[in-house]
Order: sequence, then structure tokens, then C-alpha cells
Amino acid sequence: MSKKYALVIGNNQYDDPNWHDLKTPERDAEAMAAVLTDPKIGGFDQVIPLLNASVPEMRIAIAELFDARAHKPDDLLLLYFSGHGTLDSRDKLFFVGKETRHGSLIRATGLEAGYITGCMDSARSRRQVIILDSCYSGSFGKLSKGGVPTQEIFEGDSQVLFERDKETLEVTGNGYGRHILAATEALQLAWEGDTLQGEVENSFFTQFLVEGLTKGLADRNNDGLIDIEELYDHIREGMQAGKQTPIKRSLHADGKLIIARSPISPFKRKEEQLANLLVQAEKAMDRDDYTRAETLLKNVIQVETNDLLVETAQAMLDDLKVERTRARAYSNVKSLLKKGAARASRTAWKRFSDQYPNYDPDELAAHIPLIPSHRKPIEPQQSQLKTTNTTKKSQILRAEAILSKPFAWIEIPAGQVMIDEKVVQVKPFTIAKYPLTNAQFALFIEAGGYKEKKWWTEVGWEAREKGWDWDGAKNEWTATGKPWTEPRYWNSHKWNGLEQPVVGISWYEAVAFCLWLSNKTEQEIMLPTEEQWQYVAQGGDEREYPWGNEWDCQRCNNSVEPCNTRGTTTVTHYEGNGDSPFGAVDMAGNVWEWCQTDYENKSNDIYSQANYRVLKGGSWVYFHPIIFSAFFRSRLVPYQWHNNKGFRLTLSPDNEVEQFVLASFGRKLTEPSPLTEQKLNVTKKPQSLRAESTLPKPFAWVKIPAGQVTIEDKVLKVEPFAIAKYPLTNAQFDPFIKAGGYKEKKWWTDAGWKVCGKEKWTEPRYWQDKKWNGAEHPVVGVSWYEAVAYCRWLSDKSGQVIILPTEAQWQYAAQGNDGREYPWGNEWDSSRCQNSVDGRLGSAGSTTPVTAYEGKGDSPFGVVDMAGNVWEWCLTEYESGSNDVNGTKIRVLRGGSWDYNDTYIFRAAYRRKSYPHHWDHFRGFRVALSL
Repeated sequence: MSKKYALVIGNNQYDDPNWHDLKTPERDAEAMAAVLTDPKIGGFDQVIPLLNASVPEMRIAIAELFDARAHKPDDLLLLYFSGHGTLDSRDKLFFVGKETRHGSLIRATGLEAGYITGCMDSARSRRQVIILDSCYSGSFGKLSKGGVPTQEIFEGDSQVLFERDKETLEVTGNGYGRHILAATEALQLAWEGDTLQGEVENSFFTQFLVEGLTKGLADRNNDGLIDIEELYDHIREGMQAGKQTPIKRSLHADGKLIIARSPISPFKRKEEQLANLLVQAEKAMDRDDYTRAETLLKNVIQVETNDLLVETAQAMLDDLKVERTRARAYSNVKSLLKKGAARASRTAWKRFSDQYPNYDPDELAAHIPLIPSHRKPIEPQQSQLKTTNTTKKSQILRAEAILSKPFAWIEIPAGQVMIDEKVVQVKPFTIAKYPLTNAQFALFIEAGGYKEKKWWTEVGWEAREKGWDWDGAKNEWTATGKPWTEPRYWNSHKWNGLEQPVVGISWYEAVAFCLWLSNKTEQEIMLPTEEQWQYVAQGGDEREYPWGNEWDCQRCNNSVEPCNTRGTTTVTHYEGNGDSPFGAVDMAGNVWEWCQTDYENKSNDIYSQANYRVLKGGSWVYFHPIIFSAFFRSRLVPYQWHNNKGFRLTLSPDNEVEQFVLASFGRKLTEPSPLTEQKLNVTKKPQSLRAESTLPKPFAWVKIPAGQVTIEDKVLKVEPFAIAKYPLTNAQFDPFIKAGGYKEKKWWTDAGWKVCGKEKWTEPRYWQDKKWNGAEHPVVGVSWYEAVAYCRWLSDKSGQVIILPTEAQWQYAAQGNDGREYPWGNEWDSSRCQNSVDGRLGSAGSTTPVTAYEGKGDSPFGVVDMAGNVWEWCLTEYESGSNDVNGTKIRVLRGGSWDYNDTYIFRAAYRRKSYPHHWDHFRGFRVALSL
């Protein structure tokens, strides 16, 4: 009888600091091992978990798994890996172990894919499955450019061995072959939710993998069994809304290779599938996709296994027919209006409104002519852009006069470019020297661009109205019903610098801006086509990068080692360093740039309903050089947006560019003054002025009565005290800096002053970073030593005994007397604090003002932000429980922070520890007062 064996590897901790510590592989591996071990699902005879392993440990375990002496031809061998994957300079795939070195040493210290396939080739088992959840995992079994299986990966002696054992496998039943499931395409990064792997909370690929097995969702044919094809189909459909494309490859495969059983009976599974079809049909009807909805409903009706579901489907189908007829008639009226048929549109509207009263979502009634006018000939359009001709050209300002600097046009001569092995001719045109900036896009917002439907394509306006946004809990893009009113991140200081490229915009918004600017300038302005963009980036010599054929991370904004970045730069930052042959700036890195072109059919029609539009150039967030090459193509659904997507403008050669008096119409985005320039209330005061009068708002004391609290099975009494209602803010920490707090030894413990001098601290880390230094945001980047020094300074200034809360005081203030799980109660609720549970914050996560969750997540005593936002230093030593302020041992942290996604961490009783000299962007503190 055949047996099943599995090796499950999860690596998320690394010795080399250049590898980001991951948060999920260990949990993913444990979840995968559990489902494979479960006799009702995987039923594997042996499952070996290997967590945070070195490369030698992985090599030995993989060799043992595929040892030809230990298995029979009909045994099933499964290898699962979750962790970092990377490509070397030759595009060879390596997996990262605990001690693997980054950069050029990857070949010496990493686990090469060829080693794994060598073990698989030598194995006796002819049923092999390898599942890879890492960046570039699709490179396993594929040439870097050819896209076909290689001899190194698949051949060897495997063909002969498979043919030899084919008869045995067919006799024993079940399918056979070698199958690879990979989380990403060959040159694709592993995304999870809306965040790159390496800075993530939830594994996107493994989520659907485990879900398909544990819930039986991958049992597509309801036979109670899950084969490898069904599992892949479930994962692929689940990941469609994300940014990565899973891959499956097979060799010598025949029949269905069963990997698990469904824990749900086929009958119940079928009912669940029918219910899901009804849900999908309802969503299709909501987006007016009547053909899809009709197909789904008919599928339910034809099954005839559940009378209630069938009757529901039939009723929905009847409603659909009515809606479809109404939509078709409404569309006819719109068509007549668009063609200028006054009499016909008036008559059609009367008949429609009589039959369907009170239905007019596009407000057509306001455009129906009351009295038909004489017919005017329709002049042929010279282009798809709607511009207004006028004889008063001198009153029209061109784009270079309207848009604030930096802005300039570059004239591009005719030429040709190679795209997908096809030579494409390019006519002369003009392109913007830089990507569009926030200051330039602000004009469109001020002019009511998000309120005027005339600047938008019909599909674009619909997307604006629906307000598409990423739902981290569902891992999909969702129509929120909240219309867009400005780019996402528009009010984020990290992204809205005047000369930074505008980000957080969809393709539809970029096109709307172009249509608005075209009308305003009487120039035909649009996004560049893909061939125009690539020709400008490459010039006539088909170079790899705008500056030449050799990669140089110093020439653009990117995250390729050692040039790691944390966000966008000004559009002029790399001018003169990474320019294209024609002098265009930022055509590699900084932001991906939307192109006019439909990715699939290469049409440049802005009114077509393309599934994807082309993006070019790479962005600040990527760390593989090939992505920044001029010929690299990327795609995205036109309603989607991110903090690394922007655009630049092109000018049609058919319109003459005229010179006008330069004038600036750009407004300046509102930016708060740097923290050091804020007028804080720190003028001369009496020596014994209390803290509540000294510190800027928001600040208040909350008096806590006597009580008791349980910490690690020990009941501790708590005497009355007062605690700050909120964590300490940047504005409240600022007076300490200005008063010379980092220069006065008297405020510091001996150990703290020694560290301060050695590390040359003069202010908290991230103090000058706009993402973290908001006046009412909690101060971060502070060590325990700095928090204690601040308390000593404030005690002297206020005449009060102020210090960090002890661990017992902190927990009692968070829990009250009933020992609750969270400050607000015993049930988790993501909306009550700043956290990253279920990918809630995505890649834009950070702290919030300390009052943001006031009234939602308060403790029983009314203390705010005791879960999430920032970890808070406590006075207490972690191991001894001592509250000696002069100690140097590990101290307690409480409360969790914005960066964490495990609900367990936000419990009031959860303890964390750290050395007193450590600091990070998720640690802060609040103060306590002795009564």
C-alpha cells in the first residue's frame, strides 16, 4: 500500500540583517503541517516540520525525503517551503536559510533550486509535489527567458525512471507525475494582501492553499477528494484580486494526483457551491454584468438538488430579465443623446420614463431637449479627445505655463522600438520630461475634476463612483460605495511633497487629468502609449536601461541592494544621473508609470474596457534590476492604485505648441511645519507648574483607584496612582529636546547617559521623518533610557513625581477589575485600535494621532490607546519584576502596536521584553504619577 511523506519548511528569521525578518512562514509551515497530518484531510503517514533552518539542515532533510531507499514508486512525496527566494546575477533561483548571506555570496550560502531537483530526479517515488511560497518561485522549472522546462530541473534520469514504473503506478491507481505549485511568476515578487513579502503580516498564497484543504473549497467536482489540479485552480481564483500570479508545472503527469480528502461531505459542499453561485450572480447584477449573472443563475436552476436555492435562482433570473430590458432601453436613450438626435432622444425618453418612472441614475432628464432644434451636421472627430476650438488663442495657456515647475516638454523624433519581438514604428511626438507631481495634480482637484463627469470616460466615472479600495480582510479589491475625491495618500506627508510624483491614482484618474488639461490648454494631451514610452526610455539603440546596458542602482530610486529606499523622491532627484538618451528623467524607478495601452490587445483606445493597462519603469519598492529595464512590461487593472503608481504626459504631434506668458496656477499642498518649528507652549513658567499645564494638548491625567491584577499567575496589589490618558506625543517630547535634555547628564541614569554618548543621540530616531513626527502622533524611536530621562526632566519641571508606569499599573489601567482580554472587552475588534490584523493597514501602515481611537477602544478607566498604535515602555524589569530605575536589564513593553497582526499580542495581559537601549518605529511610552 502506498504511503505519503512530507517535509514542511518555514524560514522567517535570518542572521544577515539585509534579509527582512518575515512574520508568517513559521506559522504557515505549522498550519500546512497540521492540515497534512490531519487524518480527515491530508492523512500523511509522516510530516516533518523544519522551522528557521540553516541551508545544511535543509539539504539533509530534502535528501532524506527523496531518498530512493526509503520509498516505493507509488508513494507520495511532498515538499513545502515558505520564506525568502531570490535570483542571483545569472537568474538562478536560490532559497534562503537562516545563515544565508545577501548579495554576491548567495551562491555560496543559499540553497540552489538545482539541488532540490537533483534529489527529486534520484527519488524512487513517481508521485512528487513541491509547493513554494516565496519571491521568484515561478523560476523553479523555467529558463530565465525561454519559458520552458530545463534539463537541469526536469530531465536527468527521470524520464527513464518514470517510464520504468509507469505500469506499477497505473495498477495501484491514483495519478502520478511531478507537480510544482509556485506562489509567483518567474520574475514576480511575492505579495501578500497589499504588501510585499518581507514586510508583511499575512501569507497570500498559503492562505488559499490551507483554506482550500481545511474547508474543502478545492474539491471542485464534489467527489470528496482534492487533486493537485483542483487545488491549483482554487488558489489561482482566490489570488486573482491580488498582485501575484501562481504557477503550476507538471512533468510525466497522468491521471489525477490526489493530495487530500475534503473534510466536508460532497452533498454539503454542493449546497455551499450553489449558495456561492447565487452570491456571485448578485454581485454580477450589481455591476450590470447581466450575461455573467444569467449564466450563474441557470447553473443553479439546472442542478435541481435544493428546492429553495432553485426557486431563489429563478426569482433572481426573472428580476434580471426586467433589469436587463430596462438597462438596454436606458442605453438606447443615452446613445441617441450622444449622437445629438434631439427629436429621437426626446421621444425615446418619454416612452422610457413612462415605463420606468423614477429611474435615471445618470440624470439624463436634465439633458433631454424640450424643443427639438434644427439638425446640424455632425463634424467628424479628428481624435478621441474632446477639445474646444476657439479663435482667441492668445487667451489659452499651454500646459507649460499652467503647470508649476518642474515641468518641461521634450520633442521626440520618429523612430522604432521592439516590443514582444515585434518592431513598432513611432511617429514624432512630445513627452513630459518628468512624472507629474502633486503640485501639478492639485490643479485638477481644485478645478472640481473629481466632481465633473465630463472629464472622465464612462467606465472611469463608474469606478470613481464605486470608490474601489483594497479590502485587507477579504484580500480583494472592493467597491466601497464611497466615491474618490482625491488621490489616495493625498494627505499623507510621506507621499504628498510638492515635487514628489503623485501616487495613489488609478489609470482612470490619470486619463481624466489628461482630458481636463487638454480642454484647458487646447492641446491634445494624453498618457504615452507603450511604444512611445519605451522609445523615449531606450532611444534608438535598444539599451537595457535609460542610461545604458549596465545596471547601476545609484542612477534611479529603487530598493536593489545596497540602494534601499523607503518611498518616492522628488522628480528631479536623479536628473543628470539616470536620464534617457532624449533627456527624459525618472524613466526607471521612483514610480511605475501608467501608459495608454491595453496590455492584452495593445489597443490605445482610452474608451475601451480593457482588463489591464500597461505600466512601465519599475518603482522605488522593487529590488530586482530586470524590473527597471526599459523593455519590462507590467500590468494592472485600471481601477486599482498603489503608493508606487504615477504617470507622465505626452503631447500629440498634430497640435502646434505655442508660446505664452508663463504663469503659475499651481497651489501649494498644505504641509505642517517641521516639529522643530512648531510654536509649542514652552515659554517661561513657574518652577512647580504641573505637567497638565506644561505639556501641549492632548494631555490629561486619569486617576486609578487601588486594586489588584494577575501577572503570570501572581496576584499583585496596586496602590492608587494616576496615569496619562494618552501616550506621549512628539509635541510633548519636543520641550525636552529644546531644554537640552540630550545634553544634561542630570536627567539620565548612569547607564543611559553612557549609551547616549556612545550612540551620539541628540533626538529620537525618525524625528525628522514626516511619516512619524506628527505633532499629535506618539513619539517613537525612543529607548527606555530616553523615556526615563524625559520623566526625570518633567518631574523637576512640574514638581511632581513622574515616572514610567510599572507593569502592574499599566495592566490594571488597561483591564480594570474584571480581567478582560482587551481594554474594551473580551472580543477582538480591529476597528477599536491601530493594528495590522488581516492586512488592515497594508503597506501604508504607521501610527495615528493618540486621540484617533478615543471613545472606541478606551479601557474601563477611560485610558486611550492601550492596545495598538505603539508598544509602551514600562518601568519593570522583565525577569525579576524589579522597578529599580537604575537597572540595566531587559524591560517590559505592553500593548502591541500598529505593525502587528496577531490578535493575541493586543491582549492587556500580553508581555513583551526588550533591552533598555533598543528603539524602533513602533515603541513609545506614557507617563504615570504617584499620588
